[in-house]
Amino acid sequence: MHLLTIVFAIALAGCSKDSVEEGDYGSWTQGLVTVEVGDNTLFFMPAADGQGMMLTFDRTQMTFERLVQMNGGTVTAEDGGTGIAGLLTYQGDVNIPSSVSGKPVTAIDQYAFSGNLHLLSVTIPGTVREIGPESFAQCAKLTTVNLPEGITEIKAGTFCGKSVSTIAIPNSVKSIGRFAFLKNTQLTSITFGVDSQLQTIEASAFSGCTALTELTLPASVKAIGNQCFSSCSKLKTYHIKSATPPTVTGDAAILSSATIYIPSGSKNAYLNAEYWRTIDISKYIEE
Repeated sequence: MHLLTIVFAIALAGCSKDSVEEGDYGSWTQGLVTVEVGDNTLFFMPAADGQGMMLTFDRTQMTFERLVQMNGGTVTAEDGGTGIAGLLTYQGDVNIPSSVSGKPVTAIDQYAFSGNLHLLSVTIPGTVREIGPESFAQCAKLTTVNLPEGITEIKAGTFCGKSVSTIAIPNSVKSIGRFAFLKNTQLTSITFGVDSQLQTIEASAFSGCTALTELTLPASVKAIGNQCFSSCSKLKTYHIKSATPPTVTGDAAILSSATIYIPSGSKNAYLNAEYWRTIDISKYIEE
């Protein structure tokens, strides 16, 4: 049976603590709908409101060992952790359908693709309005995820660890959660539309993105969390489009060697704002 490898979230993702409780296999599979996509099978469950479908795995009713076995794998004890072998995973490019059994696909649950080491790209239909935490964490070969307009947040740890390398954030997104791209050493490009509604970037959202060299923050951004850009060793060019300096909680950890481009006529505002006034005046260039 081909299942999404959400089991890797425990062994590999490492973005937040997690556990799988003992449970009943029958209750976990009740209501699941399968859709064949090439050599793979997508599994869907009716949404809570009954109006849509969710690509999901309710791990609260399943032991970790049983999940691995269902994926055709085995669990072995090793020094320092648990070994997983023989898993059947999605491979290559995955297109999530917009409807299943006549109902729209409206959500992707947490951990849905986490730890899939063979996934190359994912296209998400415009019917999806919610993408769960760590849903694409530690997908080491993943290059792109086409996110739909309509989602309003990138949740905690969604692309943490080695994950997507390039991504465009839809205009509808208003917040980027904690650890969203934490230690994503593959991320080279993240873009925002000119009509972006992004307001908040939470703590450590881009921390450890060592391949990122340049970033443009939309004019709509009002708040930046603590350590948002810590350990971004190559991120030395910022284009901040807001004439009003975003509020920074703690230390955004922008490199002292970075150059910051700001809107024309806004230099005094930045030089008098908390956090921003601690940055060398020579680093600001109006554009």
